[in-house]
Amino acid sequence: GQPSGNPTCWPSGVPTTVPTYTPTSPTSIPSCIPTHVPSATPSAQPSGYPTNHPSLSSGYKIVETVGTNDVTTGVSHTFFGLRGTYPSFLMVEVLETDYEAADEAITGIFVNNISILSYCNPGVDRGIAYFPCLKNYEVSGMEDNSGRLEVIVVADPSVDHSPSGSYALQVRMTLSNYQVDSHAPTLMPVGVPTAAPSVSLVPSATPATAAPTVEDFYDVQEVFTNDVVQGVHLLYPNIVSKRFNHLFVRVEIIPTDYDDSFETANVTANGHSLVQRCHPGARNSTSYFTCVVDADVINILSNGSLTITVVAHNEVDAYPYKGNLLYARITVSNHRQMSAAPTTIPTSLPTSPTSLPSGQPSRHPSESPSGQPSYVPTGQPTCEPTSKP
Repeated sequence: GQPSGNPTCWPSGVPTTVPTYTPTSPTSIPSCIPTHVPSATPSAQPSGYPTNHPSLSSGYKIVETVGTNDVTTGVSHTFFGLRGTYPSFLMVEVLETDYEAADEAITGIFVNNISILSYCNPGVDRGIAYFPCLKNYEVSGMEDNSGRLEVIVVADPSVDHSPSGSYALQVRMTLSNYQVDSHAPTLMPVGVPTAAPSVSLVPSATPATAAPTVEDFYDVQEVFTNDVVQGVHLLYPNIVSKRFNHLFVRVEIIPTDYDDSFETANVTANGHSLVQRCHPGARNSTSYFTCVVDADVINILSNGSLTITVVAHNEVDAYPYKGNLLYARITVSNHRQMSAAPTTIPTSLPTSPTSLPSGQPSRHPSESPSGQPSYVPTGQPTCEPTSKP
């Protein structure tokens, strides 16, 4: 068509050259990144937190192994990027270095300065396996505002030696957004057998009693402390409720200093009270006093775990047993535990009284009968009166 009007302005000059080519679109992406960093810091703060962590957005499992010979200061590790809505489960395993005695134990596991566990004893010395002290403990929501989760593990100073190549306190921490089993062995055999077994693999006789089934569970632990107010805490991290129909707890304490009425002990299981104000009424004793007898805790398990806590009044402060003011024995089983039967039987039968009472009643009835006889005689007298009125 033709222009609809005249131009409103005129060119100020004429081009001096003619383009030799027509620009084209890029044929590839850049092959490198910028070679310098920004010259200044950001001028404002982010407007919010990330909704997830790039490496943790789906299934994840982070495993960290840390160690030290300063067992009372312990080891620590911080997990980052945990702010989100997904669940987080923590497993803490310790290498079985020097835990044969009862006092050679893990004495604290803390998550962001919150005490999770105060006693764990693998019961093995110079081992090569890891023992799970904390298994699949849910830590969702325990991270701080920046998504950090610090885990600290400390041990008793008596944990003081280790197998070659490891620390006295060596800990493996696993964080995941799903519940995991304990790790498989980390070592492979170093050779092959050089000969056949020297003993027969066939039993030489039939067992006298049937072997326990996998459903049977029985465990007895002695726990103790001098901090009677903080008390003792015994954790069973992997008791699964579907294995048992019942799970019974018995708690006994040594009466160190419980002679006054206010010197008592309290026992809880997963925060639920099993007994309050247990009062042995004795002091300086070496015999156990039973506070809890076979309490069924199957319905109060938390994620398949059980924590039993025993605390005492702060006036329980004398006559320690084996060096401890609070000393308890805890039994957990899926069967009721029978009380001890008498160890002897009587050597003779009871005898009849050898004589009648020698005196008369010391007082008369205070009032007359209030009713009438409930029946009439059914027969005649059997003898004559001996005198007249």
